[in-house]
Amino acid sequence: MNGLKSILYISAAAACLSTAPANAQNESDGLEVIIVNAQRRAETLQEVPVAVSAFSGEDLTSSGVFSFNDIETLVPSLEIESAFGGGQPQIRLRGVGFDDYAANNTPTVGIYVDEVAYPFPIMSQAALFDLQQVEVLRGPQGTLYGRNTTGGAVNFITNKPTEELTAGLRTEFGNRERWQAEAFISGSLDERVKARLAVITEQGGAWQFDREDGEELGDADRTAARAMVDVDFDELQIRLTGHYYYDKSDGVGAYLLAPYVTNGFGTLQPDTNTRATGWGVSAPFAAETGLSEGDAPFRDNEGYGLNARIDYDFGSMTLTSLTSYESLDRREFNDWDGTAVPAAETLFNSEPRVFAQEVRLASNPDTDSPLTWIVGGYYSDEELTELYQSDFQDSFGLTARTPYRQEARTLAIFGQVDYQINEKLSATLGLRYEDENRDLVSLSTTGIVPVDPPLELLFVNSEPREADLSQVSGKASVQYQLSSRSLLYGSISRGVKSGGFTAFNTLSPPQTAPFSHERLWAFEIGSKNDLIDDTLRVNVAAFYYDYRDQQIQGFVVDPTFAAVGRTINVPSSRIFGFELETVWTPVDGVTLSNAIGWKKGEFQEFQDVDLANSDLDCPCSPAFIDRSGEDLPNIAPWSYVGSLQVIQPVVDGWTLQFDGNWTYRDSIDRTRLGSEIFSLESFWLVNAQVSVGPEDGLWQFGVFARNLTNTDYDETRNFFISDANGNFVANGYRGRPRTYGLRFAIRY
Repeated sequence: MNGLKSILYISAAAACLSTAPANAQNESDGLEVIIVNAQRRAETLQEVPVAVSAFSGEDLTSSGVFSFNDIETLVPSLEIESAFGGGQPQIRLRGVGFDDYAANNTPTVGIYVDEVAYPFPIMSQAALFDLQQVEVLRGPQGTLYGRNTTGGAVNFITNKPTEELTAGLRTEFGNRERWQAEAFISGSLDERVKARLAVITEQGGAWQFDREDGEELGDADRTAARAMVDVDFDELQIRLTGHYYYDKSDGVGAYLLAPYVTNGFGTLQPDTNTRATGWGVSAPFAAETGLSEGDAPFRDNEGYGLNARIDYDFGSMTLTSLTSYESLDRREFNDWDGTAVPAAETLFNSEPRVFAQEVRLASNPDTDSPLTWIVGGYYSDEELTELYQSDFQDSFGLTARTPYRQEARTLAIFGQVDYQINEKLSATLGLRYEDENRDLVSLSTTGIVPVDPPLELLFVNSEPREADLSQVSGKASVQYQLSSRSLLYGSISRGVKSGGFTAFNTLSPPQTAPFSHERLWAFEIGSKNDLIDDTLRVNVAAFYYDYRDQQIQGFVVDPTFAAVGRTINVPSSRIFGFELETVWTPVDGVTLSNAIGWKKGEFQEFQDVDLANSDLDCPCSPAFIDRSGEDLPNIAPWSYVGSLQVIQPVVDGWTLQFDGNWTYRDSIDRTRLGSEIFSLESFWLVNAQVSVGPEDGLWQFGVFARNLTNTDYDETRNFFISDANGNFVANGYRGRPRTYGLRFAIRY
């Protein structure tokens, strides 16, 4: 409750709660007009009857946001964590999320870069550079977007080529030998052709250490580039984009939360320093994988993408074609036990490939017509080949390998109509039909016992599996313009998320059975208001979600084996809550922005496996527990974000700028895992930056600090059974400590 009291105190003192401005234009000396593309057309934020948070590229830089996961520090009701500290992000928006450390299943929150969908979340890790804007839409999406989601969408909008020659460079030098540099150049090649090239690199920054010998862990080594060419043939517009990146950074280590009883290394005690970790690879695992026995957690990823956008303006309407291909080669090693004991080391070799084609026809803005519409079709072909290998030498006396291949084909048609009934009242109707076939072509798990010759134990060799989807989703809403500065809206929408497969070490045939798609009915009311001579913006939204067949991590009991982990469907659950957002500009050059969100989720119908009371001696006899009325796992009830920007002249021709932002995440109850130790404590994070430069903005020099108060907090906690006697490893993944340094930016 102390955290909640602090939130309410700060909120009252600020007299406002809101998102930071993005893609803004000045509106007198008060609030800035924020232009968003949430409905596939340029509109002001206050016109859109949707709960949206929007941030400019400058907002992200000043807030210290340089990775996809960092966005959670800016958006209410959003949590993003890395699965077991790895590169796979797990996203929850308004409590709607999907937890899975395998790469094969779709997220509940869609990820887009310039409208290109990224159906594999692991592909999102190189998206944040040279950005014009980021928009986070809360609630089901699908009538305007290529993919269908139950939780929402995150849209990254990159900077586009310019007519005039422009160039820029931004650099940062921080503690722990971390540095980052981002540069771009943009301009016309001839009267019809414009181009832009942008690059970014990040190096250094190790902040963890091996508890045994002090070796450092956490250095970044990642670089990305994007090239874009615009061709203008009057009515015909063509944009070609290509991007490439590599990531050879260190991984993230775990620290021990509780005593760990090993088989061959005694009992390891909990870490008193939460930045301590450890790693170790057994000789058999090193021989099978090509790793070395001293290898620390690492990433060795390389990806690229190509896309072509074609727009043809017919006058009253525009035809758009968007063709894309995305590819990633991922090799990632993680030490999940966080010790030198070879108990749970994992190596991912993943190759996702996505081809997608979207075509849509949309009406052009016409002040004389009350009707605005869009209709489109979407096709995608996905293929994922993955080899997942595990080192269980100390825990179970073997190594394991799980190769599989998955294919998915999606075909959808969608459309949305907006009709202005009168000068104050308008209505929206959107529909989508989606047909998807998701095939698990092959999956097997083999345990390898290091004897001479090695003994191979085939646990599962699955037959082909299918998870088909044929569903209608949609949206209906009404909007009422109380005045030119005040909007009321209400909506009902239905979102659908694909089913899929549990694709990690598979010990029992029931694990390979597909889980079903989930469906969510969302009911939302909201209001957007610009008040007090356009100096105070107050936006509020309240929602209720009726969730059917929600996908969560659970267990199934095989009578011939034991309890095994698997994604399961919960028949019925619900989530409800609200967000309150505002921006206040009390005087020229000062902007105070904050946002608060609250949510609660409950199981309404769920018979769960009760591991504590099940007889797991074969033949197994499962027990069940009725969890109806219990809280949903992994939901932080309260969230709060805020920022303060002050831009003031200090001497003739010079400007001083201060940017500060803060975020609060409530505690997360994870006792369903079996102990209170796995729950996450609430925490505050504070970032600050002070810069000085000439008023023309051609260059700027500053100092920054992220996690200014050096808060110790866990991003996530996990556990797994470490041996056949039921001993387990409990560990946590710590967030980054304080980072500080100098930054310099110049623009031509």
